[in-house]
Amino acid sequence: AFNGSCRNGLHNSEAARKAEEEWVALGPETGTQGLPPDPKVPVLLLLDLEGGGNKDGTDGEDEIIEVPVLSMCPITGRELGRFHRFARPGFWDREVNSMRQRFHPECFNNDSSAVPFPAVIHQMQTWLCKVLGVSSPADLKSESFLFVTCGNWDVKTAIPLQCNKPLPGTVNLQTQQLMFSRWSNLKDVFKDHYRLDPNRAPTGMRGMLNRLKISLQGQHHLGMDDVSNLATILKKIVAEGCVLKPTGTANNLAAAATAKG
Repeated sequence: AFNGSCRNGLHNSEAARKAEEEWVALGPETGTQGLPPDPKVPVLLLLDLEGGGNKDGTDGEDEIIEVPVLSMCPITGRELGRFHRFARPGFWDREVNSMRQRFHPECFNNDSSAVPFPAVIHQMQTWLCKVLGVSSPADLKSESFLFVTCGNWDVKTAIPLQCNKPLPGTVNLQTQQLMFSRWSNLKDVFKDHYRLDPNRAPTGMRGMLNRLKISLQGQHHLGMDDVSNLATILKKIVAEGCVLKPTGTANNLAAAATAKG
């Protein structure tokens, strides 16, 4: 809090809901685009989380707060549908009484559409079923999709931490292994595809856009806008014949989900 109010100002629930709905509506209705021509090649899921990076943050500032995903055909680069949820830090639910004593009433947005992170993952699985044309999460197979991120942090670090907060297995281990056991780092893919010297390759989204002479759209570090920009890069790479494969695998999910604090 700052002078008795939220340091980030007042939050407009309706504006957030509208932004989410408009971003999702920019893509096709999920489940209407058919399946990729080669079922052996995983559907690409562009992901760019917001929040979760402040490991020393207090009052839930170390938790993921935005989860945007854009699905793409790995052969044609055609978009297949979008998913977006704002995530509510679990700390806020666990410590609600304490926080209401410490913070000004204007800090609390009771109309927010944000949901707890485990619910976000459940809803993401339901959406992914529509993308892949399967009837239930029980029919999902990890080899059928591949998360694509701008770096390793989102799937390697942030998601395992959030899945096991406040206790190991908050998102159960089977779900973690199904959804987040591997990923493709777009920066590595970009470097290899264009055969760039590691010392001269772009180190972030802006650098990749600049190298391709593509203008940044929207607001950098707003998850949904970052995903849209990354999709422009990915679509170009796919159109040039690049077949994405995992660049990273999770080796510590079981340990994280069973560790005792």
